[in-house]
This record gives sequence, C-alpha cells and structure tokens, in this order.
Amino acid sequence: MRLWWWCGLLAVGVAACGSGDQPGPVRVAAPAALPVPVPVAAFVFDLGFDGGQALAVTDDAPCAIRAVQASGELSAAKPSPRCTVVAAAFRPGSRTLARFRSREDGIRLAAGQRRIRIPDSALDEPRAFWSPDGRRLIVESEGWSGGVVFSVATGRRLRSVVSSGAYLGRQPFSPDGKRVVSGDRRGLVVTAVASGARRRVPLPDGAERPAWSPVGERVAAQSGRAVAWVDLATGETRSAPVAGVYEVAWSPDGRLIAAYHALADDQWAVSVIDAATGAVSEIHRFPQGAERAEFAWSPDGSKLAFQVAQPL
Repeated sequence: MRLWWWCGLLAVGVAACGSGDQPGPVRVAAPAALPVPVPVAAFVFDLGFDGGQALAVTDDAPCAIRAVQASGELSAAKPSPRCTVVAAAFRPGSRTLARFRSREDGIRLAAGQRRIRIPDSALDEPRAFWSPDGRRLIVESEGWSGGVVFSVATGRRLRSVVSSGAYLGRQPFSPDGKRVVSGDRRGLVVTAVASGARRRVPLPDGAERPAWSPVGERVAAQSGRAVAWVDLATGETRSAPVAGVYEVAWSPDGRLIAAYHALADDQWAVSVIDAATGAVSEIHRFPQGAERAEFAWSPDGSKLAFQVAQPL
C-alpha cells in the first residue's frame, strides 16, 4: 500500500507547506497556504486546478474528483464500490477525465463518453496527455518506444510517436496541438501529428521527458545531469545543474520550470528553475519519492501542486 501526499507552493519560490520530514500525511495548499496535514489513504491518479481551486482524482470513490476545501480537507465522496481505474488525466480547463479501466481483456481508455481501444502492449500504469484544445490525446501505451495520438471525437488512431530513449514528458503537445515532442539519446524529436514529418533537435546528452513551453518556442527536458531548454527557432540551449530529474513542467507564463528530481543522499526534491537566468531554487525536499511525478500549475502560475509517494 502507498500513501500519496501533495502540497502547493508559491511559484516565486516561497514554500507554502511543511519541510516534508514526516512521512505519511498529505500536505495541501490551495488556493492559499494551509498548514493543516490532511491524511489521504486513497491513491491519487492526477492533480489539476479549476481556476484557483486544487483538485485531485482519487480511487476511494468511483474515481471522483475531490476538491481541496478552505479548511484543508478534501471534499467528501459518496461511498461506492472501489473503482477499477488505473490512471486518469484532466482535460485542460475542465473536469472531464481521460480514464484507463483495467478489464480482463486488457486496459481500456474512456475520454468523456468516448471509448478508445488502446494497444494491447499497454503499460501496467499507462498515462495519457490531452492536447491544449482538448481535441486529441496521446497515450503513453508502449513505454520506452513512444506513444499513440488519438482523436477524442472519433476515437481514431492518428499517429504513432517514436521515442527510442525515454518516456513522454508532462507537456508533449505543442500549444497548437499540431506537434508532439519526444526524446531519445540524441536529443529532441518533434513529430507533426498530421503528416508524421519528424524534426530532430540535437542535444549532446540526449533528452528525456521533454515538455513544451506555453507559447511553443522552447522545449525543456532532462539532459544528462542537467535540465536543458532549447529555443527551437535559433537552436540556443541553456541549462541548469539539476541531476536525477524525473519530470519537468513549465509555468503558464513560461518564466519558470518545475523539476522533480532525486538527490545523491537518497532524498527527493522539487525545484524551480528561472528560465531567464538559470537560477535554481529547491522548494521542497522529502525522504522518498515516486518514479513518476504529477505536476499541476495553477492557471495564474502562483501555485504548484505535486504528489510524492511514501511506501508503507
């Protein structure tokens, strides 16, 4: 059994939760800093924001969306049979979910009312990412070999995206939804959804879990023992010395890059990088971490929600 806990913080680097030294509780801050620990014995599938209010998808109701109350408590959920969802993803700007359900014949995906059959080679814990306009989904169903882009309206498979060296990142779709970025040992690969045309952007140390900036002019990724971000028009690359990175996510204004990373002393941390200067601010440290992090910036960029695993 695992407990998931998450906390919000100010994007300017002022922590809004505790030090993280005590295992077990869920620490929450949304929309303002709340010092009250909130125990959550349920598994959290995804995090998001509805305006200024933080949301979490948990498995203690039929995969209900639980809002964080002003008191610091999660909103109540009606008792119901334990759901069979193994992953979920918020649609941008709404409470619609893409839900993976585990069945005898494999894992199946539902986006709103649309049922989508995903490849039988799906991962045990698959992930999906919405395009910014909510019209497409990319499903990380094939692990290290890439993902598949689907039309949400028709359920039709549109494009396979190759990623020979890494998982997809938190923001794989370009802001216009027409391209997907993936990474490999040679750098970034940008794939056009409509034509399948691919463009390579070299990085000496390769790229893992890349993410588009909000405007689409830059991409950030783990690259060797650093976080690197590349201007796609000029090829100019900058980096910050953050090693052991498992996720990166741009703030909505493109000024900051959040990074979830392992430390040399068997601890984990969330840091924020200033994309203009490369300055790194570690804003939360904890004794153990999840292999895959979930990030959710509030729409105004003032808060960041993230989840951390504590094995029991």
